[in-house]
Amino acid sequence: MLGLLRRITDIAPVFPGDNGFPNATVVVTGYYPIFSLLSSPLPLIAWLVALEISIPTTLLTGPTSPLIAPPLIVRLAQLSEIFAETAMLSLREAVNTVNNELEQRGQLRRVGYAHVPFGPENCLFAPASWLFGLTKIKGAVRITLDELERDVKKIPEAREIITYCT
Repeated sequence: MLGLLRRITDIAPVFPGDNGFPNATVVVTGYYPIFSLLSSPLPLIAWLVALEISIPTTLLTGPTSPLIAPPLIVRLAQLSEIFAETAMLSLREAVNTVNNELEQRGQLRRVGYAHVPFGPENCLFAPASWLFGLTKIKGAVRITLDELERDVKKIPEAREIITYCT
């Protein structure tokens, strides 16, 4: 993330003529846990079967109560939380580092960190999942990093740009 922020803010161009976006205000959103205790095991099982991944049935079935998550969901939720917390700390550190580097170059701090209020109900296979079902922003164009590198000069300077990684 640090390298990407440096590139976007023009601290570390990657190729000749790469000027990044020297006037852009950049907002970095935090990561989120992919699984939670509210994640349903049924779509997970179907996904694992489709990927031909074999999981011991003892990890896929919980006690007789449907309110208690199977051991696999519990472990995935724990690991997802650890990942999200660790990633958020790293993202905040990258934002602070780039802002300090901008200040050292006599520029304004223009990279911010935004915490997304992502709850257990928003995780993958949960009741109100925000993952892999994002609605498209009106007028948005989805491009790959390769397309951005190729066509960066075509983006009007006054155009608002919103990016996210999936």
